[in-house]
Amino acid sequence: MNTAEEAFIKYTPLIYGAIKESGVRRYAPDYEDYEQEAKLTFLLAYQEFTEKQAITSENERAFRNFTFTRILWTLNKKLRKMRRQHFHENYPDNEMWEAIETTEPLAISSVNQEFVHFLEQVWGLSLTRGEQIYLVERVFHFLGVQEIADKHHVTRQTIRNWGKKLKEKINDSNFF
Repeated sequence: MNTAEEAFIKYTPLIYGAIKESGVRRYAPDYEDYEQEAKLTFLLAYQEFTEKQAITSENERAFRNFTFTRILWTLNKKLRKMRRQHFHENYPDNEMWEAIETTEPLAISSVNQEFVHFLEQVWGLSLTRGEQIYLVERVFHFLGVQEIADKHHVTRQTIRNWGKKLKEKINDSNFF
């Protein structure tokens, strides 16, 4: 494969597969925006991969995985950003949202604490500080794992562990 154009033609199904995997559907009003983002991300990933090594039959699978993952992550990041923007546009700032917003690492506002306390009572759970942070950041702020990790100065694996333990507690509570 000599050019990015040839690669683009050959791997077009991979691009559309990543779009589909991200949950963007053809009937979505901004589908073309996500499609364009996916195509640009593919070309950047192609360029990055081929700078290190040529695509051969031996490493084609690695190339496919690399580009698919890169496209998926890019689209998911854009989707999270759009959801946050949409949420804040539809629920404008007021005293409640100001109370929810916090810039201090590992801090949870009083409104968030009330929400967590309510869930603990309803589900009969006892949540650790990390599980509370995971719940609040995912539910109120729509943050991804990396964003939560950056905000609270912990590793992504720590965030994943908090989420895993929270899900286990919810499943064990027989609430659902």
